[in-house]
Amino acid sequence: MTFTETARQYLEAFAAGETPQGGMAKFEELRNLSLDGTMESLDRLDAFLLELHKQGFADEIDLDSEEHQNFLYFTGFYLGKVAGSQVSLDAVWVPWEALMEANPSLKEAIPEVFGTSLLCVLGKSLYIPLSAVMARIYEGAACEKSLRSSVETIAEGVRSLN
Repeated sequence: MTFTETARQYLEAFAAGETPQGGMAKFEELRNLSLDGTMESLDRLDAFLLELHKQGFADEIDLDSEEHQNFLYFTGFYLGKVAGSQVSLDAVWVPWEALMEANPSLKEAIPEVFGTSLLCVLGKSLYIPLSAVMARIYEGAACEKSLRSSVETIAEGVRSLN
């Protein structure tokens, strides 16, 4: 199964009120945010991530836990979906390893860490939404870029290249 198919499954399962295999941390809280694919929903998700930061959720995250991985991956996939809708493109998802195999020169610019474990290709542009999500959880408001501004930035870049 490709990462793009995995993303589709995560998003469809969430829309149907189901979690991915292994469960999802904060699932009910995410469901309560009315994640409807709009830019406004990014504001709600952003506020939620900032609240999680204040509550110390970053200290609880276990990157080996399926529930936590699923939470983080879902939020990344969601940002990619919204970004794609802003530029009328379907997000294509690739793992870090595949991108590096195709573009070895990127290894220095994009380290292999959890935040880069899934990468979103929109047209000719590369988007790393999981890094934006993790920055909000780990850094809180010290990370000056909101989820909305992250999506707006990539959308502007896609428009200028395509």
